[in-house]
Formats: sequence, C-alpha cells, structure tokens
Amino acid sequence: MPSSPEVCGYENAGPCLAGCKSGNGGICKYEEIYFTKYGLQAKRYFGVDLPLEVLKSNAGFYIGTFNHEDGPEWGPCSRESEEYYKTESAAGIALAEGLWTQRLEP
Repeated sequence: MPSSPEVCGYENAGPCLAGCKSGNGGICKYEEIYFTKYGLQAKRYFGVDLPLEVLKSNAGFYIGTFNHEDGPEWGPCSRESEEYYKTESAAGIALAEGLWTQRLEP
C-alpha cells in the first residue's frame, strides 16, 4: 500500500482500498500487489488485514483468511478464491503461484 495516497490511473470499478485518489475505485495497482498476500474480501467487508492461507470446508480446500486472535472474532473470515480444490497441496500450489481467481463478491 502506498504510504501516501496518490493517483494511480488504474481503470477499475468500486472503492479503492489502497487510498489512491484516482476516483476510479475497484482494485488499483497497489491493491493488486497487496492482495496477493492479504484477503480482499476480509478487508472490504470486515475491515481487517488477514494473510491469505489454505483453508478447508465441506466443499473442499480454498484460499481464504482466518482470524487467529482469541475472542468472538476467532475463526474463518473470508473465502477469497472462486475455486475449491480437492487437495490441500493443490490449493497451496495455486496460492504460491498465483493460479487462482479472486472472488469480487462475498
């Protein structure tokens, strides 16, 4: 994320979470870099910066975020990937190599 807001000129739609002043909204170039490590859904809908990790549900493995802090917020926070994977290894490779699709809606 930039230390001070600036105009990035990136064409997109929706509110810019990196704080640039392009007025275009959406995912700007700063967010693209930031959200390769942290959850976009977690930031947009819960206001938290949580690292991406491989998680498991009844549907399979997915890329998402988990709040590890003790308290009522503890637990899975967001599913970031459109995809579900059959194995933890496959999801881990997708995360490490950027071979997954970011969900734009919850």
